[in-house]
Amino acid sequence: MENAKEIIYGQSINGKVYKCSKCGDIHFDFKNLSFSFSKEEFLQFKNYFLNLDEHYWASLNDSMNSTKKIRIPINHKNLLLSFSSDEIKEIKELFAFNTMQDFNLPFVKNRTVISNLCYN
Repeated sequence: MENAKEIIYGQSINGKVYKCSKCGDIHFDFKNLSFSFSKEEFLQFKNYFLNLDEHYWASLNDSMNSTKKIRIPINHKNLLLSFSSDEIKEIKELFAFNTMQDFNLPFVKNRTVISNLCYN
């Protein structure tokens, strides 16, 4: 059986956006969250996050005793996605690629990749 290959569109310390060559879905993994989307679903999800006003959501939940004040409702009455401002910024950076042009061009932003270099 052939192994599935990934085309990576964005990667950070906490997350990755990639397309699976086997199933054709676009996957978004961030910390302990994992989503699988069709291209159209991913574009809607991406646009939602890119247009998200994190300052509004943070101020709405300012009285909460939590660092994750940005609470995003999803289509389930008992479940919210909770993020800090830094996490929202990181997600927006993961989604910064131009989807229509870059779906065929894998890349990883070099500033988000940790490497141990040895300087002799």
